[in-house]
This record gives sequence, structure tokens and C-alpha cells, in this order.
Amino acid sequence: MEVVAGMRKWFRSRSLIQKIMWMIILVLIFPTFMICAFYYNSYRNSLIKDADVSLKEDMDRAGNQMEKNLDIAQSVMDEIVYGQELIYFLDAKNNLSQREISNFMESMEREWINIRYTYPNLFERMNIYSSNDQVVMNMKNNWKLTLSPMELFAEDISSDAPVCYGAPRKPTEIIRSQESSRLQIIDDAGLALPIYLPVKNVSTDEVIGVVELDMPLEKLMDVNEIEKSIPNGLFVLFDQREELVYQSGEISEKEAARIASGPRDSIFSAEMEKKEYSVFGKTNDRTGITYAMLVDQASVVKAARDMIWKVGIVAVLGILCILAMTYLLLSRMLKRLVVMDDVMGKVETGDFEVLIEDDGYEDEISRMKRRFNQMTRRLNSVIREMVEKEQAQKEAELRALQAQINPHFLYNTLETMRMQCEYDRYYKISKSLLALGDIFRYTMKWKGYEVPFSQEWANLENYISIMALRLDDDFTYELSCEEEAQKVIVPKMLLQPIVENSFQHGFKGVAAPWELKVAAGMKDGLLEIVIEDNGSGIPGEKLAHMQACIRERRSFSDQEGRQSIGIINVVQRMDGVCPPGSDVEIQNRAQGGIRIKIRIISEDV
Repeated sequence: MEVVAGMRKWFRSRSLIQKIMWMIILVLIFPTFMICAFYYNSYRNSLIKDADVSLKEDMDRAGNQMEKNLDIAQSVMDEIVYGQELIYFLDAKNNLSQREISNFMESMEREWINIRYTYPNLFERMNIYSSNDQVVMNMKNNWKLTLSPMELFAEDISSDAPVCYGAPRKPTEIIRSQESSRLQIIDDAGLALPIYLPVKNVSTDEVIGVVELDMPLEKLMDVNEIEKSIPNGLFVLFDQREELVYQSGEISEKEAARIASGPRDSIFSAEMEKKEYSVFGKTNDRTGITYAMLVDQASVVKAARDMIWKVGIVAVLGILCILAMTYLLLSRMLKRLVVMDDVMGKVETGDFEVLIEDDGYEDEISRMKRRFNQMTRRLNSVIREMVEKEQAQKEAELRALQAQINPHFLYNTLETMRMQCEYDRYYKISKSLLALGDIFRYTMKWKGYEVPFSQEWANLENYISIMALRLDDDFTYELSCEEEAQKVIVPKMLLQPIVENSFQHGFKGVAAPWELKVAAGMKDGLLEIVIEDNGSGIPGEKLAHMQACIRERRSFSDQEGRQSIGIINVVQRMDGVCPPGSDVEIQNRAQGGIRIKIRIISEDV
């Protein structure tokens, strides 16, 4: 919330041109950002979808090629078995002549040459394992055709399938050392799939030999072509035990295991080396081999990122051009408003004589200028009228306050003094005359509207002493004033109009004795004056009306329609003299009478 409030405050403090420019920026940037984001997301999803489709097509193509080559391998196996009478020659129970062995060797060499000619480079090597030592002892190594003893064959061919498939491995060439009868195994560099055809005795169903064809992996699935189709991806191959036997890149065992155990025939995501890959895996039902292609998603969406950067740059340049043209146009249009702003600033400082020069245009700004000139002329006239009226009103109020000491008060006072002369000699009369003289001097000596509170308090004491002389034992009072309070500047005639209301209205209709308490002191840096009497109080509706008039600073009248200028006059003069925050409260007391509290803020606070 504080950040929002700070941004709002900062925005409000900007000039009109800046505000318009920022609004244009926001209006342009938001839809531009939304359009770019929508375009990027759509383009990205399209690229990913196309990559997934291409990945599936590549996997289907690789699978079809594998099936085709496996069909060729099985066909070749069938031709070898039925064309070469392997059951006879590989059975150890048959005694072969040297001529039969030679014919068999020549026939196998022709068969291998024919296979190599018909299917160039499709098969890396052919190895025939035989339980007949007569054949093995006469074996040759010719064009990667090898005859090996049956005990060297270590694969499990217990399956009833006519053709079995081993785990992909490097093809082996088995030869006999020329120096001894020890057999040697030579590993070639390429990876090949061994295809086995078990040769069984017809009577006993015993395996008497095995024909092995090694098909290179690049021929089985055209690995080179697959890797070209995924330049930023990986190709992996697992054997029947889900062990990794080939990878086009470096992946960890943990990552390989996750790919091997992943779903088949569907695309899933896998993170490897802090990269996200789309993985599609398949398992060949005939060989049990699992192969998978991995495509780097970052490389797929790279085109989308490159495109969005280009689109973003074009959008930013377009926005900058729009802002530049808008700024030039607004600066020219609002230049006359700047002139008006300067003139209004002078009016704000109190110069109401200033006028805006007419530029001769007939547009809205020119009409505003002319109306502003008319407004300043009218405002200047109204201010002069108000000042004159206010001065006249203050003079009338002061005359009304001075007139509050009416002839009845003077007559009653003098009559009391005359009667007192019959009983007392000189001291009471002297005291009363002194108080009356002080009141007249304080009232008539009107050099200003502000006086120290000590003078206002002395005037109040003189007034109450005269009233106490008139009412004698029927009236008691209590006055208290702190010394610190006497230095505060207050409006003249602050207390007497309020206290006089107690004698004129509050004590009427209430039996004596009458009591009056006035206390003045400093509290929390304020002059606080409390006036209390035990009079009749004020009826509820009239009190509420008076309280509302005090809050709203307007005059009020009593039931007879006479305007009351006592308390409200005091409040209005306090507003003109005292610092803001000074106020008056009036309330009825629970035990009868009223309680008036005056708070005046000292200028020293």
C-alpha cells in the first residue's frame, strides 16, 4: 500500500505533458506486451508441436527400417539353412569325408559372397558355430566368414523362435593362432546386432550348431541419418536388459535409467544436465531393443525467442516514434497552457490584477484565457466588496458590544449605590465607583482587538464585583486564575458577554442563592477557561441548536426571534484573533445550570 501511495503521489506531482506521456506509454506497452506474449506463446507451442510430430516421424521411420532389415536377415537365415544342409554338416555324429568338408566350405564361401553381393554392407560378419570338430578343424577366415566350435557360443537360445537376437555389441572375429591351437577373439570398432539361427537335430531336437549374422547398427537403423535429424538432441539405445549400449552424447547412468524406464510410444519431458528434453522411446517387439530420441526443447523454441526479440525491438522503436511525435505535438498545444499556469501562480500569491494576453486564436484555450481574465476582474471586485463589508461588520459588532452596558445596567447600578449610601459611608461606594470606572475605561479604550488575558480577567473581576454589590447575599462567586495564563493574548471583551448571560438568562426563574465559578489555567499548552453557574440551564433543543451554530460559526436567535450576539460573537472574534484550533464548548450541568469551556491556543505553543 505504501508503494502504491508513493507512486500515486509521484504521478500527481508530474506536469500535464508528463502525465499524458506516461498514460500513452502504459496504454501502448500493455497491449504490445500482451500481443508479443500471445504471439510468442503461440509460435512456441507451434514449434514444439511440429518438433513432436517430426520426432514421431523420425522414430517411425527408424522403426520401419529396423523391421525391414530384420525381415531381410530372417530371409537370409532361411536360405542358408535350407540351401546348405547345415543339419548334416554341423552334427558331430556324422563322419565327414575330406571331400564333403571341402565342398561344404566352398559352398559356404559362395553363399557368403552372394549375401555380401545381394545386400552390400548390410551384414558385418557371419560366424557358424558347430558341434562337429571335423568342420571346425578345417575352418578358414575369408571375407569375415568364420567357423567356430560350439563351446565358444555363450548366448541363451532356449527360445522356440526360429531366429533369436542377442544384445547389441561389437562384432567378433574368432581365428586360430598359427603358432598354436589357441583361439583368439578380435573386436571390431563398430556396434552390431547379433542375429542367431539355431540348427537342431531333427530327431533329438538338440542344438548342434548356430548361424550368427552381425548386422551393423548404422545399417540396422541408419544411426547417422537419425543423428542428423536431431542435431541438438541425443539418440540412445538399450539392450534387452535396459542397459545403455549406445549414446550419441554424454548422459549419466541415472538419466539413462530414467529414459529406459519411461513410457513408450509417447512423448514425455526429462531434465538432463540442466536442460529440458522431449523424449520419445520405442521398444522393438522382435529384438527387445529399446531406442529413444531426445530433443532439446531450448533449441526448438530458440527460433521463437529470436523472433520475439525482433518483434520486441520493432515494437519499442515504434513506441518511441509515437512518443516523440506525441511529445512534440503536446508541447506545441500546451505551450499556451503553461502561460496560463504561470499567471495563475501569480494569482495564487495574491496578485489579482494580472491578466493573460489574448493570442487571437478562437479555440478552447483562447476561450479559457478570456474567461480567466473575466474571472480575475470579477474576483478582484468581489474581494474589495467583501473587505469593505467585513470592516463594516466588525465595526458594528464592536459598537454592539460597547452598547451591551445598557442604560438599565447603569440605572440599576447607580440606584444600588444611592441606596447603599444610606447605610454605609464611603468605602463600599468608593469601591463600586472604582470598579465602574474601570469598566467604562476598559470598554471605551478600544485601540485594538487583542489584549493580554490579565486585562480581560481584571475587567471580569470589576464586573462581577458590581453584580455582587447589587445581589448582595443572594449571589456568591469563585474566581481563580493561574499566573501563567495571564500572558496569553485573547480577544477583547471575551468573558463579560458570556458571564452576563448567566445574570440575564441563567438566574431567571431560579431561586437564590445563585453561584458562579470562573477558573482559568494552562493545560497541555492551551489556555482553558471554565465558566459554571447554577442557573436554569438551556432547553435541549435550543442547546443543540446553539451547539450547531457554534460549530458552523453562524448566528442564532432565541424563541422571540431576537438575534443572540453574545457567545457566537465571542466565537467569531476568537476565529479572527486566536490560532486555529481554539474553540468554545457549552453544556448543561447534571446538577443544574450550564458549563462553558473556552480553549485558546497560545501563540507560544
